Amino acid sequence: SVHEVQAVQGFERPRKEVAFVDVTVKDYQTLVDGVNEGVEVYLVSSLDEIKTTLSSQTNIDAIHILSHGNTGEISVGNDVLNSNTLDDNAQLLETMKNSLSENGDILLYGCNVASDGTGQEFINSIATLTQADVAASEDTTGNSALGGDWVLEKNSGIIDSEHLNIESYSETLSPTKVTIWTPQLDYPINPNDWSAYYTDQVAPFFYG
Repeated sequence: SVHEVQAVQGFERPRKEVAFVDVTVKDYQTLVDGVNEGVEVYLVSSLDEIKTTLSSQTNIDAIHILSHGNTGEISVGNDVLNSNTLDDNAQLLETMKNSLSENGDILLYGCNVASDGTGQEFINSIATLTQADVAASEDTTGNSALGGDWVLEKNSGIIDSEHLNIESYSETLSPTKVTIWTPQLDYPINPNDWSAYYTDQVAPFFYG
């Protein structure tokens, strides 16, 4: 006998994406305003805030992280995620893994994160620990006049998500160089005139 099979229309759930914008990035509001429609935006200043936000979510198709970056690392506020801090951030990575859908993507927009072998190894490690597909930039991310673009050139796995392209952003997502002037005291030839023996030393450092 022939059995009639009733067709059941498949249900496709709406796509779910989230973007984390580091509030310590210069002009972060332009980044917020430039995120694609339908993407939930969260303002963060630490990796722990990302973990807390994701801990109650599931079936996320893409996690976008807009923060400063450098070769083989991203920074959110004062927190740095690189090969040396992966163990310290094991809970964060496990939370990201649990929050993502089966084919979920992680997109890292910081400058130079995936550059050279160190950068590729870093995103491979993130992909392994989160079981996600990971994309990152190997050069400057941001305004084209400053040598930047919004292309995430390197990946580990197949990226299904559309990357963000915030052309209105006039800055870049590279660390900002800050110069601190500190006095260096030398012993004076004239013990009555100490003020003439202060010399300014330049101490550059980077923050993410």
